[in-house]
Amino acid sequence: MQFALTEMQLVTLELLRLFELEWVDGQPPVTMQPLVTLRPKGDFRVRLRLR
Repeated sequence: MQFALTEMQLVTLELLRLFELEWVDGQPPVTMQPLVTLRPKGDFRVRLRLR
């Protein structure tokens, strides 16, 4: 299980290194849901742009 989580973090970091995230216009602000970790209450959209 720990290996899978570490691998997921590495894949996420590689995607963030290759792409620039851009907020899609016309969306309401993201509200947070306080749980053990902070999470967005609903879905939101971002656009990936190759760096």
